[in-house]
Amino acid sequence: MGTPRKKVNLGAQVEEVLRKRILNLEYPHNHVLVEEALCAEFGVSRSPVREALRMLEAADLTHKTSSRSYIVKQISQRGVKELYELRLALERYVVEGLCSLHNTAPIEALLAHWQTVSMEAEPDRAAADRVFHETLAELYGNNVMLEALRQINDRLRVFRVMDFARENRLGSTQAQHVALLTAIVQKDVSKALEYLEMNVNEGMKNAVETLRQAILRAHERE
Repeated sequence: MGTPRKKVNLGAQVEEVLRKRILNLEYPHNHVLVEEALCAEFGVSRSPVREALRMLEAADLTHKTSSRSYIVKQISQRGVKELYELRLALERYVVEGLCSLHNTAPIEALLAHWQTVSMEAEPDRAAADRVFHETLAELYGNNVMLEALRQINDRLRVFRVMDFARENRLGSTQAQHVALLTAIVQKDVSKALEYLEMNVNEGMKNAVETLRQAILRAHERE
């Protein structure tokens, strides 16, 4: 007997493509995902398309209307700004707490790493930046705050990727990370917060502009 063939989940395949499009801002806000059009595009029956749409709804990427249509839920420019503001509030608390810790050895080790590593060499620059900020929260030791920060970062993932595609962003980010860590080691709260705000606010400014351009492109495709 030959090796049994693995069953292909067509619904999951359709969902994966649609999920990437939504996260990459290829659809405008309130775009309607039409079953018939998706069936024709993917060459499948209604069953896997409906399965994919239900999966997207469960992931909070679409919502189902009273007419049973599925509408893309796309984050707004205001929504992006508010997420960055919440992220900054959480990270301000983390940095203030780290400046008050007696044991600075973990921060010093992180500083030594960022003084030698190059973000240019990182295969995923956005992920490296995310790990840096979440590591600070881990070192502070508040697990609830860390989980909240992770959830925010999940929603900001696509903006981080686009942010770090910008010219000169890598160099400025690395310099800000080193300056932030140095200030924490020196227990200079005001300087640490200054560099944190510089880093996060630069990302927010780039994210809002990136979203504005993406919305324009999405409407041009309509």
